[in-house]
Amino acid sequence: AAVDPHQRRKHDRAPLTGRLPSSVSAATRAPVLLPTRAASLAWSPEMAEILDATGLVAWASLPLVVGPELLGSLTVGWRVEQELGDREIRLLDAFTALRAQALQRVRRQLYECVTARVAADEA
Repeated sequence: AAVDPHQRRKHDRAPLTGRLPSSVSAATRAPVLLPTRAASLAWSPEMAEILDATGLVAWASLPLVVGPELLGSLTVGWRVEQELGDREIRLLDAFTALRAQALQRVRRQLYECVTARVAADEA
């Protein structure tokens, strides 16, 4: 099920200094895994509001990194508690790496399009 658009917008641009899993994952470039409701609630006081608003109880936040470049973080949530073993973590890592590469390509293409447009306008 989709997350309420208001909640999504509220947390889309979490600061690196925040205590949300997405902020910590990006700031530390390390995964934050909260496989249970108890782990999520113990993480930070802000998580109680997020759990209530989304109905999700388990979370994984992973940094979006390509080489030395930090692009942000990817956060997924589940309605039921999870067992995040090595297999699941490897799958999340692989998905996140692919997502980071795709995001970097899109950013590069957008930059090239904008640069070409500016150059054409100046000509």
